[in-house]
Amino acid sequence: MEATRTTVSDADGRLHAIEAAVAAGRHDLRSLGFWRLVAQVKADPALVDRFADRLGALDTVAFRSDVRLRAPVWVGNLVLLGGIAAGAVAAAWALRDATSPAAAGLALVVAGGVWSVAFHCPAH
Repeated sequence: MEATRTTVSDADGRLHAIEAAVAAGRHDLRSLGFWRLVAQVKADPALVDRFADRLGALDTVAFRSDVRLRAPVWVGNLVLLGGIAAGAVAAAWALRDATSPAAAGLALVVAGGVWSVAFHCPAH
């Protein structure tokens, strides 16, 4: 069976049905065929131009319905900066004030773990 090209009217009809389902409280985008539609739309630049904003808005609605705890970006950035500072404190303590090699090693492992998260996100 050969795949057929998705037309504007096909995509519009399917997207309208998915939007109605999400508005009715169904938020499992996979079961609604949303991600399959996204893949088909992405394959055609004309469809991308026409439907990208609607697809993005629908994904946002579904995401926000399932994720209750959200914070502004500045809060997340502040937490990451706090992690970077905490890692620096742990590393400085390990190098200057640790009471034993084991404590210094543990502090460096903690600093590395914290930094692996705190530096990773802003690096994107």
